[in-house]
Amino acid sequence: WYQRRVRGKRYRKVDWKMLANADVEKITRDLDYHALQANIMNVAFCDTKSQDFLEVDDDFIKLYRLGQYTIEYLLHCQEYLSHGTVELEAKLREAIRFRNEVKDKMEVKPSSEPSSSR
Repeated sequence: WYQRRVRGKRYRKVDWKMLANADVEKITRDLDYHALQANIMNVAFCDTKSQDFLEVDDDFIKLYRLGQYTIEYLLHCQEYLSHGTVELEAKLREAIRFRNEVKDKMEVKPSSEPSSSR
């Protein structure tokens, strides 16, 4: 994960209009994950070495970059878990199909011969 994900170049410029339109109070109050999802690329992949951040305190940049890495790691976890879920669902479907085949073979078929009476 570290080699493939985190060490990639940050390439986005901050979309200040999108950032200004984010209603943090509404996001907090309503747990508005759609708004978070809409802003995730803007926050996680912006270049903190661009002109937009020249006047920003170094400690804040460090905090921000740690936040970026945390978001990127969580995105990786989400992708990994989603992939694992797809694989498990496929295995479950196969197990159900196999169980149904075995069940069909094990069912006792009624005999067509009349039973003898005493």
